[in-house]
Amino acid sequence: MIKNDLIKKAFVFGIIFLFIICANSFSLGGDIRKLRNKSINYCPTNVPLNDDYVDAYWKFDECTGNILEDSSGHNYDGTIFESLWVTGHLDCALAFDGTDDFVDLDNHSFNLGFNKTDDMIFSLWFRSNSIDGGYIYCIAGNQHVPEALIELCSNGSLHFKIWTSVCGIEAYSEEDHNDGSWHQADIYFNGITAKPTMEIYIDGDLEGSRTKWLCEVEDSDFNKAKIGRRAHSETNFFRGQVDEFKIIKYQEGNDQDPPNITGPSSGYPGVEYEFSFVAEDPEEDKIWYFIDWGDTTFEDWFGPYSSGTTVVVSHKWIQEGTYEIKAKSKDYWDDSRWSDSHKMKIGNVNPEVPTIIGPSIGGVDTMYEFKLTTTDPDGDEVLYFMDWDDGDTSGWVGPSSSGETISLNHTWTSPGTYNLKAKAKDIFNEESEWTEDYTISIVDNDPPNTPTIDGPNTVKAGVLQTFTFTSVDFDGDDVSYFIDWGDDSTSTWSSFQSSGTEYSDSHTWMKRGRYTIKARAKDIYSAQSDWAQLDIQMPRNRAISCFLFYRIFEKFPIFQMLIF
Repeated sequence: MIKNDLIKKAFVFGIIFLFIICANSFSLGGDIRKLRNKSINYCPTNVPLNDDYVDAYWKFDECTGNILEDSSGHNYDGTIFESLWVTGHLDCALAFDGTDDFVDLDNHSFNLGFNKTDDMIFSLWFRSNSIDGGYIYCIAGNQHVPEALIELCSNGSLHFKIWTSVCGIEAYSEEDHNDGSWHQADIYFNGITAKPTMEIYIDGDLEGSRTKWLCEVEDSDFNKAKIGRRAHSETNFFRGQVDEFKIIKYQEGNDQDPPNITGPSSGYPGVEYEFSFVAEDPEEDKIWYFIDWGDTTFEDWFGPYSSGTTVVVSHKWIQEGTYEIKAKSKDYWDDSRWSDSHKMKIGNVNPEVPTIIGPSIGGVDTMYEFKLTTTDPDGDEVLYFMDWDDGDTSGWVGPSSSGETISLNHTWTSPGTYNLKAKAKDIFNEESEWTEDYTISIVDNDPPNTPTIDGPNTVKAGVLQTFTFTSVDFDGDDVSYFIDWGDDSTSTWSSFQSSGTEYSDSHTWMKRGRYTIKARAKDIYSAQSDWAQLDIQMPRNRAISCFLFYRIFEKFPIFQMLIF
């Protein structure tokens, strides 16, 4: 018998040990697709039950007098009529006789009022054995429109209702809470523009909920508020006791932000990839996540996590294609809109969108050069396609190495504004997106006239010589000069000069001979003139000849005697 008991105890301890091991094996890393969020059927602890959002808090701890003090710091004190102080759930409470007892809060009805989009919590302790029913709390506008109330019904069900003249929403808890025992009620109102949700928790258990369309309600609509009876009429008196009544209000609701998604943008079929999801909650509530992987599979609501915590989730795709990952976040109150899509390309990845570099202004009948470059994530060779926006295209040009810059030239024959765009594709015909429009303005334009070249026709080797160049542009545009010195050396395009202004440049030739200087001009639209030419030469150096004779006479004196 003792042996059997020991075996049973060992078995029980073994089960407990395994449970502890399993409970602590959870990690945020890796694949968490097996996790699913269970339905919330208990009073949540992550809602904003802190002083930042407490609108009113009547502790009922005065135990004497006719003033019910508000401990929230807002001073929403109430005036007590007939109600008696009794022992409460904590310290004292007020007892209402169901006939004429109540607390008047009319002076604070505007501040206690709420909007349709507000998030609210009504938290209180109550005790009753009445079968007559009555309003524990009521706030209303003229002629009971709008009206919000917390009622203990004759069957012991707690009733929460918000009503306007034409529509409303209400929910009921389970029955039999008029059993003479203390019960804690937590009523949640999740206000949104469409269909708000209300939930009733009794002693920590969810006992009633409702989601329904509600007409517009504004805090300025309320002008009467009472504890213990209906706000605008001396009816529906409550018989029982109330303690620790707190109202929490988050004005305009909790606008939950969607998650940010980071992770790879390309990959291969059958490979697991990790993605990070993070959302900030304005109230720092706990957060759950829902993920749509774009391949008809989902991560159902999982969590909760602290606000701002980065959650890593992995996924793999079986088929090639481009998938859009989206996610939502939610706290207890509400869920967010969908996040922006994070695109994931599985299989051969298309090239990046090309960049275009080139002029932004030009003239008709002038050829312009544009440079294109892109990279392919797979390192594939790429081809380029340019739409010139004049009915002409480049066609597919290439292939070129990934990251290599290519040049394309084009001439427009009519003035106008042209929006160029380009795209790339790899050798497997996976295309990039189009670039954004690249705008060039083409105007009617005449090129500058052929420059004049002024300077000496005869120069000396090794001596720096200066020449002047002049061109007139009939459109009055500034001009730039390019010079070919005839000895396999050239200048770069000069800075732009005013039309008709002389431009000077210098050069040194090192070898004797004949040279042809050529020069041309271009305007600000790159329209170029014809070439101008100037021939120059270097004469024989006589000093060299005399020097040779001197050396001969020095070596052979007889020649000097014969000549002289």
